[in-house]
Amino acid sequence: MVSRKILVNVATPDRVRDSQFLLVELSIVNTLEDNLLLERVRIRGRGLLQEVIYYQNILGLECSVSEGQKMLAEVHHDNRVFKDVIVVPRTADVVITLVFKRLGRYIEKTVRVLENVRKVEQVSGWYRADGHVHSDYSGDCSIGVDLQVEAGFQSGLDVLIFTEHGDHFDKEHPKFYNGKGSWLDQRKVILESSWPLIVCQGLEVTTNPTLPFYAEGNTHVLCWNMKEPFLNPYNSPFGGETEVVNKLKQVNPDCLVGAPHPGLPVYSWGSLVTGLHVVEVFSVLRGLDSVALEMWDGYHREHLDRIISGEISPLVAVGNSDAHSPSMVGRFSNWFKGEATEVGFYEAVRRKEVVAVNGLSWARGTLNGYPMGSVVKKSSKYVIELEWTVEEGYEVYQVVLVDRSQAVTLKPFKRFEVSGDQGFIRVIVHFKKGNRVSSAVLQPWFFGLA
Repeated sequence: MVSRKILVNVATPDRVRDSQFLLVELSIVNTLEDNLLLERVRIRGRGLLQEVIYYQNILGLECSVSEGQKMLAEVHHDNRVFKDVIVVPRTADVVITLVFKRLGRYIEKTVRVLENVRKVEQVSGWYRADGHVHSDYSGDCSIGVDLQVEAGFQSGLDVLIFTEHGDHFDKEHPKFYNGKGSWLDQRKVILESSWPLIVCQGLEVTTNPTLPFYAEGNTHVLCWNMKEPFLNPYNSPFGGETEVVNKLKQVNPDCLVGAPHPGLPVYSWGSLVTGLHVVEVFSVLRGLDSVALEMWDGYHREHLDRIISGEISPLVAVGNSDAHSPSMVGRFSNWFKGEATEVGFYEAVRRKEVVAVNGLSWARGTLNGYPMGSVVKKSSKYVIELEWTVEEGYEVYQVVLVDRSQAVTLKPFKRFEVSGDQGFIRVIVHFKKGNRVSSAVLQPWFFGLA
């Protein structure tokens, strides 16, 4: 109760919001009867853990804080501490813990400086999600949940989904048991924590954990919107992808199921598996992946005909990171339209209002007024209209139109007219900054009956 009587507020003055420096005014008000002595400050942010012991005044003010007195400290940009000024990275979600001494007892007060500088303009109603992140609940990752979440916040994510390897929860796994607990144990950690973004839980199921990582017959299946745990025991391999998908839906009827990193040799998913919703189109190793794109956009005639007839729904292209370290979180992600909630992201996926990206730049568009992912009426002419939002320092490089017969690279205009019936058409917009290229993959349009 004592710490509640020490009021600490943070503010970022307008005059420095657009600069490379982060200046935070830390206002401390002591409402206790006795004087406080500020002995030290602990500062935590991305890659930063510092403790500053104050033997001198802070910016000329006495360290002793009398009743009702305000004390200001300044937080600047850089990754060091010099003299009396606290120096931290601008983009970090900085946690500052003040340690006071009063009547021989220590009192701690913690505040957070939620300063996340987006380098791309926010479009109303659109948010960004990474739906494939690991933590130390996966045996092949050593990074804690909180550090991965912190990295997601710093990268500008609004939604982050942990998808641990299902077989790594099994104590019988001879190599990759996580040593931390079950899927429900991780869920408890997530539900009991408070973070500045939406954190959710899914699963990455392994069809045959007893086989080597790259062995034929060992495939991964991604699952979102899980309400109940799904057992993926080490010594009980599944029959294949279709069996996994069916069993996932038995346990969680409303779940969304997808093919992760299908460009890797073992995860090529040679034929369409009924019941899939999404496919990751960025490969961890190769970036934008042609195998995944062919699987997704209806490359095979039979698949395309079933989409146009309405028998099946087209898969949704997603751009998740498969992050096993903080630097990977948000590297590939998804801009989605709707609400910045777990349910909002899943609903956007079902509506196909999702753009897969491997950067912050992204694009969206319509064809003859139809939104992305639609089956449109046949016409003699189709008009594609695009909008894009570009990350600071980047420029629109080129637009690629792809149908069943060809891929055409065009200059970055926002309006195109196309003709013919090639079953579908999809758009990829490339952005460039020096030698760096990032991409935005829009959901395809399918040409139905006249």
